[in-house]
Amino acid sequence: MEPTTTKPHTFLVDGMHCANCLRKIRSEFVSDSTLTDLRIDIGRRTLRVTPLEGFKPEFFKERVHKLGFEIKEAQNDTELETRIRAENKRFLYRLGVTAASTGNLMLVSFALYSGAAETEWAHSLEWLSFALFLPVLLYGAYPFFVSSYQSLKAKRPSIDLPLSIAILGGSILSTYHLVEQNGQIYFDSLSMIVLLILSTRYLVFKVHQNYLAPMSITDVFNQKQYVVLKGDSKSQVDRDNIQIDDRILLSKNDTLPVDARLVSTHAEIDNSALTGESLPQTIERGERIYAGARVLSSSIETKALSTCKTSRLNFLIESVNKGLQSRSKWVALSDRAASYFSVSIVIASIAVILTFWTQDLTEGFNRALALLVVACPCALGIVTPLALSLSFRRALNLGLLVKDHDFFEKLQSCHYAVFDKTGTLTSAQNFDVHWLPRPPSFVEASVIFALESKSDHPIATAIRRNCSKMYGVFEELPEVEDFQELPSVGVEGVVNGKNYSVRKSYIEGVQKITFSENTNPVLTATIHAEIPDNYQNICHQLREAGLQVMLLSGDSQAETQRTAKLLGIKENFAIAECTPESKAEFIQDLSRSSKGVLFVGDGHNDTLAMSRATVAISVFAGMETAFKASQAYFLKPGLTSLLPALNYTNTLVRVLKRNLAASFIYNLTFGTFALLGFITPLVAAILMPVSSLSLILHTVFSLNWSKK
Repeated sequence: MEPTTTKPHTFLVDGMHCANCLRKIRSEFVSDSTLTDLRIDIGRRTLRVTPLEGFKPEFFKERVHKLGFEIKEAQNDTELETRIRAENKRFLYRLGVTAASTGNLMLVSFALYSGAAETEWAHSLEWLSFALFLPVLLYGAYPFFVSSYQSLKAKRPSIDLPLSIAILGGSILSTYHLVEQNGQIYFDSLSMIVLLILSTRYLVFKVHQNYLAPMSITDVFNQKQYVVLKGDSKSQVDRDNIQIDDRILLSKNDTLPVDARLVSTHAEIDNSALTGESLPQTIERGERIYAGARVLSSSIETKALSTCKTSRLNFLIESVNKGLQSRSKWVALSDRAASYFSVSIVIASIAVILTFWTQDLTEGFNRALALLVVACPCALGIVTPLALSLSFRRALNLGLLVKDHDFFEKLQSCHYAVFDKTGTLTSAQNFDVHWLPRPPSFVEASVIFALESKSDHPIATAIRRNCSKMYGVFEELPEVEDFQELPSVGVEGVVNGKNYSVRKSYIEGVQKITFSENTNPVLTATIHAEIPDNYQNICHQLREAGLQVMLLSGDSQAETQRTAKLLGIKENFAIAECTPESKAEFIQDLSRSSKGVLFVGDGHNDTLAMSRATVAISVFAGMETAFKASQAYFLKPGLTSLLPALNYTNTLVRVLKRNLAASFIYNLTFGTFALLGFITPLVAAILMPVSSLSLILHTVFSLNWSKK
């Protein structure tokens, strides 16, 4: 018996500002047996958990608190929004107080640097600078101290640790020099450090809100109430309460809340919310419509195939949200680098102070303070997850839904692009059906339509459309019992006590389907599939990009080679008469002998092969099993999204490498300058946020405006 889940809990967590924070929380609860799901929204600073029986909120909050975060539970959405607004105001207040104090302190420092240091007012002005610095130290820098303290308690390095040491150490030494009236004071430099870091954190916070926030069903449509038919009566039902088999009446411009089949004759729909394509799409009776589709025609009737929470749209949204929080190799590398770097900087700073201990302690502290500030690894913990999150959203714009951060890395490593044929290179619109020795009668056509209406295979859709062209609308369809869909074979079921089947076969190398009654063949139809003209160019460009293009098909050798020739695929790279097992075995062998294999498919018989590929992509309107087994999903019909996605992946990897290289060069160069005494703490305070801001802007502009 499966454990019972309870009501989700939402917590407001203060102190989350980088990927390292997310890593600490995830690693703490990765093996927790009282949770089924944990979602972190760093932009809103919230943590949402779906617990099992036995979950104790107070114990959960205590564990999060020990990691170095302040946590409060929100009882409802209204309270959550109120608390989020309050936290945002507190952040702005902290930034405002720090800015005001720093501005006035800089005026005092300007007076001292301009000659007041030589007057009788010098010591009074220094004490005034101390008074102006106190709000910065005790209020502005407070979050850094809390984060560092909690990370030390948890024995985990924090990127705030070097900053806290620099601020506290500088404050103590400056106060000592002020009291003794001997030596330098750093109140202006330290205030500027806190102000610039807080400003950078606020910018990062806004970036997180814009780019790292989880998606919601309301991002696609806001309609809440729908008309559901119950017998002859109509009732308004909330979208979350719609059940499978409910008959939903939709008016023009309504958005479908669930996956459904069209009951009306035909409909025009707009799938732009899912695919980005603005052109209307015509749907025939019996065909599936996915949640998120907007009705363009007059009132239509549909029959629900899912609930709102089990719809493909909701699965897409959940996949994006899980992907946004997945941890890739690049994030792990950045996290490790930031952790080791933080410890190394602290050790190097202590070594510098000890070196100058007996010579010139002030000079040693100046260099150590400059090193602690300028060599902050904040950028490493910010720009890498930002780049990956941007890539998720840009991939959506390109028509590709990605479920895992590792998809981009794996896609770039692929040397082979392997395509399934039917449903992947062909679709229902590309099939020509011709019946022999005669067309089916109305009764036969209604049976065929009833059988094929339970399948989403492209050939099934093509046969339904062919029957509709012959006889128009089937007002009443016979009931099908004991229905079975046989992968790579066809469909069968019992209608009015008789066994009927529509099965695929090959006669003299030509693909045909046979309609049988009680195992006796009644009719045969030839199925001819046309390949879209632009697919040859897509295959050519894939080869130009360095990929070997291959074709796997359950079709005959003659049909497979004909398709391969049209696409420019080598004869020995087109494998015919494949079974699901032979596809999977071929993909597995190919993966072992090469760096990576990309497999693109659509049906039940592709699921096993997908599991053996380095990267698998399922096509738009493919079978549910293939959709769930793949790492990515085309949001548009056809393969037109593949090349832009591949090019964008190359751009992403270049940006990630440039960011890591720039961060390494910056820290090595200016860290060395700090050790040699070439830069002051104030200059270091300016350089550090400038470096972080530069990397953020480089990432956003490179990934958002790269060859749109």
